[in-house]
Amino acid sequence: RQVEADVVGVDAKDIEAAEQLCQFLRTRLRDDGSIHYTDGPNDVPMQIDPTGINEYPGYALQALAASQRVNPAEWKKEALKRGVKYYHSLFKTKPHLLLAATVGPVAVELYLQSPSPEAAQAAYDIADWLCTAQIALTDPHTPHWAGGFRTVTNPLPSHDVPMTANNAMCIEAIASAYQLTQAT
Repeated sequence: RQVEADVVGVDAKDIEAAEQLCQFLRTRLRDDGSIHYTDGPNDVPMQIDPTGINEYPGYALQALAASQRVNPAEWKKEALKRGVKYYHSLFKTKPHLLLAATVGPVAVELYLQSPSPEAAQAAYDIADWLCTAQIALTDPHTPHWAGGFRTVTNPLPSHDVPMTANNAMCIEAIASAYQLTQAT
């Protein structure tokens, strides 16, 4: 494959392994855009791991988006479109920091690869919400946590300790939306 030769510093074995991962992920894709994120094909994911919906699908979509950039395929592009649409809709009804942090960058990558107003809107909606979830310097109860993100799904002021490792993911999602503003 010519694409493999064009990826500087990446071993062809790694690209092949990434494609194998994508083929596995392809078996987990649902027609509505959701991703079956538990092991058994007959599992009901929300019964086995109800919080997984906010994290695992975004990572799967990130893998597909990265692969699409390196080794494009129509099925990946369609999976990304359907996935961003599905999880943006879910996000609008049940916003969650991890869902925002994992799906926001996918919406940006989708737009950069295949511009669509829907992808841009998803990215901006997610980034706007993340900005409201940040702890403000003016919060008298937690000024030392300024810039961090609240642990709750509702971004209203609280005294919750910010999520530490996930703060970087949230910042990345906001930064990727900034990258989108430069492209639109």
